Amino acid sequence: MMSRPGNRTTWRAWVAGWLCLLLWAGNAGAQEDAPVTAPLNFGVLVTESISERAVFDWWQVRLSAGDTLTVSMTGSDGLAPLIGLLNENNDLIGRSDEGDPNSEVTLTYTAEESGAFRIVATRAGNADGTTTGNYTLLATRQTPQVEAIDPYREVLFTCEDGNEYINLLTLEIEEDAEQTEVVRVSVYGLEGAEPILRNTLVFDFDQQFDQFCARGNQLGPGGGDGDILALPGTERITFDGGIPKTNFQPPEAFEIQVNVGTAALDGGRYVVVIDGFVAAPGGDRDLLEVGLGPRVRDTSLAVYAIGDKNTRLDTFVERIDEGVTVLEACDDAGQRDCEQLASMADFYWYASETDKAVTGGRFDGGLLLEPGTPEKQRLLFGGFDGRTDGGYTVVIIGEVPAATD
Repeated sequence: MMSRPGNRTTWRAWVAGWLCLLLWAGNAGAQEDAPVTAPLNFGVLVTESISERAVFDWWQVRLSAGDTLTVSMTGSDGLAPLIGLLNENNDLIGRSDEGDPNSEVTLTYTAEESGAFRIVATRAGNADGTTTGNYTLLATRQTPQVEAIDPYREVLFTCEDGNEYINLLTLEIEEDAEQTEVVRVSVYGLEGAEPILRNTLVFDFDQQFDQFCARGNQLGPGGGDGDILALPGTERITFDGGIPKTNFQPPEAFEIQVNVGTAALDGGRYVVVIDGFVAAPGGDRDLLEVGLGPRVRDTSLAVYAIGDKNTRLDTFVERIDEGVTVLEACDDAGQRDCEQLASMADFYWYASETDKAVTGGRFDGGLLLEPGTPEKQRLLFGGFDGRTDGGYTVVIIGEVPAATD
């Protein structure tokens, strides 16, 4: 917000005043009663005077784009105060109202771009004014608050290929000493979506993260050529490669991020398949934290746990808070309390690299995570009532929203 001169006559008066000041500044160096031209520190009250020989003072400040400058000037000993603001080109971009003798005036201005600015302390009427006296001047700057972004919750990031990607989903697998199998992660884009993976090794003793991107067209643990996927109610799709994959072996904590290129933010779905989890005997539970990226927080997620073949595991999924209080739970997706979630009875996934097939059933557990939740969701996977154990695969189905601009 800024105040501007109200008519052309006032504009001419201000411009004439600047010209007079420029001429004065060039010839008054030897004068005792000369205008002040000096830097002004924010939050520091200064005291100066306006006389017939020096009707302006220039106070220099620097602003960044988005900063809001507030200047207060209080006249005394008969001075009627007035404030102007000049940009780097000496254009008048703001001014206060004209004050009465011994009053206070204020100017507020929000910078549209970064640069050097000059606060002009003068008197009502400028060069044509008649009042003189002392004044105090105080300038403050308010900088826009930038929300701190958790490294897990980045909006955008640049991968090694130099392209910018949008954070769709963050998954953090907690440390688990009982997890002995290699865990493999595959991400499939449907309906035009082309996601990638970013991997982060999480070290509790160091805030430095070892991060790298995984794309299906690079060397690594398989490219998905020959993989097959069928969601409930859809036909099987055979992929010819281009599937981002990664693998790791706990007990170390590990984080992965599912991302999509900014140019590809035009609708579709993605499917994350994480196989190799094991619910050990004795009621073992595995904790997975799931967080949507800030720009896609209004999408929903369907999360399932599918027991492996020849296992006795009856999968069970719970959502808990930090105090391990159960907020919701699901034994059989599509049934009873979980009827809002599609059953995985028709799900099929085949990984050509490991020759592993996973077939869904009507007793697989799952949860539908509602949209609009900015915080990570804490999910526990295991067997129902802790009475069964065995290997299982986590399947997450998410949305890539269509761009709106």
